[in-house]
Amino acid sequence: MTRVAAIFLLMAAGVNAGELFAGREWHRLRSHQVGSRNAIHGRENREQIVAIFYAFPDKMVAVQYQQTVIPGTPDTPVWERGGDAQLAYRGRARWGWDFTNFHHPQIRFTTADGDQVEVLPGILAEHKLNEQQAATVAQRSHGLLESLNVLQSRGKRVMGDFVWPLVHDGERLGYLVLRVVIFEDEPNWLYGHTFVCGDPRLRLRKLDLSSWGGRAGAVPPGAKQWLAGITSHGPAPRRNSQLPLQEYWVLAAHKRGWGSYDRRGSTAVFLQEDIDTLRKGAHNGCVSMELGPDARGVRYAISDFRGRQTPGTQIDTLRRQAPARKKRLVELDWQPPWQRELSALLEKANMLARDLPPDTPPLSNWFADYHRLMTTVEE
Repeated sequence: MTRVAAIFLLMAAGVNAGELFAGREWHRLRSHQVGSRNAIHGRENREQIVAIFYAFPDKMVAVQYQQTVIPGTPDTPVWERGGDAQLAYRGRARWGWDFTNFHHPQIRFTTADGDQVEVLPGILAEHKLNEQQAATVAQRSHGLLESLNVLQSRGKRVMGDFVWPLVHDGERLGYLVLRVVIFEDEPNWLYGHTFVCGDPRLRLRKLDLSSWGGRAGAVPPGAKQWLAGITSHGPAPRRNSQLPLQEYWVLAAHKRGWGSYDRRGSTAVFLQEDIDTLRKGAHNGCVSMELGPDARGVRYAISDFRGRQTPGTQIDTLRRQAPARKKRLVELDWQPPWQRELSALLEKANMLARDLPPDTPPLSNWFADYHRLMTTVEE
């Protein structure tokens, strides 16, 4: 698929004030050909996949996947220069979240021999990447994205899934899923549920999130990273330090001594019951959620903050809002309204069917898939 596909799931009839609509973009762009003015040596046989999910019309937060590939069956993900591979959170702070480590999972699989091995999402044996190449691509973008699916297209919230395959020894074990929800009354917050599905022996052992306070270039003399919990606020502890969950279930971070950057930062709400140990990550601006031995998923809510107020004032507001945000995270129904979504798609398909023969592919295939899915939902 070489064309640019930008899909806004907007429905002209029955639009209500205060509703959100899911924005899904999927671009596949070829590198410039040899001989063109903008050609880059060594990039002639490369293509780049870009997939974005956000809420429309606010468009205050988004998740953006970007991966350069060598076209084939399957495509081979590569990282050769900056921008080739990234999974980025786009928020209110100008820098967004660190694209090299916004969302870095560690997935384990127990083999038939009882050995625990790490499974890199989106990396297949057919890619023929060496160990270092595979690890780098997996850390930056999770390798080859299989799909970006809109699960709830409109309403007081929208929902989407980023899905990567999990493969070991040539066997497809299941999927890594990043499920994101954006609410109409909190358009600058992203509610996330990262989980593995498929083989029951798959485990999500750890998830790193970045960047706490953003990347702001060279460190000025005396400048520091500051970290706040529900009551504490001060210089961030050293890397890999454990952060008590009773204090840091709400967490905010910002720079201090960076001039204009001081009013920008990042924040999150975590669920203590999902996390075994929370740590200040090994990388600057990173926190690491270490999960229990049987964990297959973890939930969180994240946002950037920036404004004219001081970080302390902004953090006070975040603290006041944290209990309600935690309650929403606990009660959030992660199941999409399948029947409603499928019915809306059927309405659109019927409009096409009025002008086309019923056996026109891919329309006939779509109707077959629709009836199969609707039967599954009803069961």
